[in-house]
Amino acid sequence: MKPRLVVILAAALVLAGLAAPVRAAAPPGDLEANLVEELVVNGAPSGGPAWWTVSNGTSKVYILGAPSGLPKGQAWSTQRLEFRLKGANALILPPTARANPVKALAFFLFNRKPFQSKGPMEDSLPPALRARFVAARASLGKAADRYAKWKAGVAGLMIGRDFRDGLRISFKQPDDTITGLADRARVPTRKVASYDVLPLLKNMANLSQATHEACLADSLTEIEAGRGRVLAAAAGWARGDVRAALTAERGFDRCIAQVPGMQAYIDRSVADTSNAIAGALAKPGKTIAVVPLRVLLAQGGVLDRLRARGLKVETPASAS
Repeated sequence: MKPRLVVILAAALVLAGLAAPVRAAAPPGDLEANLVEELVVNGAPSGGPAWWTVSNGTSKVYILGAPSGLPKGQAWSTQRLEFRLKGANALILPPTARANPVKALAFFLFNRKPFQSKGPMEDSLPPALRARFVAARASLGKAADRYAKWKAGVAGLMIGRDFRDGLRISFKQPDDTITGLADRARVPTRKVASYDVLPLLKNMANLSQATHEACLADSLTEIEAGRGRVLAAAAGWARGDVRAALTAERGFDRCIAQVPGMQAYIDRSVADTSNAIAGALAKPGKTIAVVPLRVLLAQGGVLDRLRARGLKVETPASAS
């Protein structure tokens, strides 16, 4: 297996795992079924991205709900961020995932078969799904040979990456801008945690054909929604339109949720993020935190858990 595919698989797990909220059972594609509606509030018009705050009376954490990536060139106002960074105790960043590249490559080199199709991948698909896949890859200008030797789920990860590459999505944004401004303001940064995801990568070898097809279907839904949906969601986030930001397709939810160990991993990331924010309130003053938007607003997500602790949570409509 080429190192490039190792990167694709690892990135898919990282992005989907850290960006996905803890979810109850919900109809496939119901993007807002498990959000806390009273927390889904837009920011001030022309005020840039929306912020939420958590406080305990003596300390406050300003939380920026962030997307997992932005199209290159997407502008957004950093004025409020820069103002809040002045004199801040710290900038808290989301958990990150890690996998030893040598061990990951060794695993895939010696475990190709669970990821490879016995025949041309398209021939293994149900007719309706095959028609959708053919239409999607044709729209991206990709030949069948690119995906032919891989199982449907791997092909789904690959074609989803091809779609996002065409949109020039940078997964380093808005994070790089945020950390750059923190460095300029001399605000120390700290990540909530770093998790070894190699066990999850290994578990992908055991996915059923039905799950592989669900992975592919999720990627196709994102592609079929089109370029405009992605760009509109990014622009909505930049202007503080939270509901618009949440309209972006979510990609690999059904697939990733079925990877053994993934739900525990997601729950741990939400718990660790909540603990980091609550812990920051022990120090007088203010702290800045960056949390993936859906993780922030989900039922059982970060704000939901912090409210359950008795902390005061303010939405963008009331936060100051």
